[in-house]
Amino acid sequence: PVGSDKYMQKKRITKAFGRSASMIKMIMDEFGADDEDVLQRLEEKEIEDNHRIFAERMLAKKRQRDELRKKEEMENARKELSLRQRKEEAERQRLLDEEEARLKHEAMISMIEDEIAMNGFALGQ
Repeated sequence: PVGSDKYMQKKRITKAFGRSASMIKMIMDEFGADDEDVLQRLEEKEIEDNHRIFAERMLAKKRQRDELRKKEEMENARKELSLRQRKEEAERQRLLDEEEARLKHEAMISMIEDEIAMNGFALGQ
């Protein structure tokens, strides 16, 4: 009957081995296996499946961690590059500002010298 222990065992067996009950019965007859042999193999298979599922999950978690780490490394590298570019741009701008200030200073000195020369020349006459 449906729901009995025997029925549930058959259902577990057919699900685990992916074969119909009649196919499993035929294989059991061919190899001279009894229900205990099949149940023991079923338990072994379930343990193997559990180990495989556990290993697959652990591998998936490792892949996920690796991808996250790689993503973080890429983001950090991008930030570092951006920071380095901003520093380089700031240094270029500082050098340009210094050069502009130097040129303005030289122009002012030159204008003052010109003014002195013209005034001095005018005073000397």
